[in-house]
Amino acid sequence: PEAPDASHPRSAILSELSGEQYQIYRATQSAENYFTAENLEGLELPQAKIRETLTLLAAAGLILEVGLPTPSGNATVYTTAYRALRSRDDAREADLKLLPQESV
Repeated sequence: PEAPDASHPRSAILSELSGEQYQIYRATQSAENYFTAENLEGLELPQAKIRETLTLLAAAGLILEVGLPTPSGNATVYTTAYRALRSRDDAREADLKLLPQESV
């Protein structure tokens, strides 16, 4: 597999991923919308490995875990799904850097 881009803001984390984990990460970046372990395309890996890696990637801040509402009879059930990070997701870090300056 190709090596992580050293200019990526999370390159240190990406460089620690195993080959399979990095393959799953690359698949998440190709997804155009929300995805689950079951519908992430282009992978020939066991579902348990994909689910485990998606949880790891979300915990490491490489993808975003979300709860999508799914109608189920008379109730709404929330299904765990994921999406790739967008540039505006990192806006929180820039906002946090401004806080100490504003409070002085």
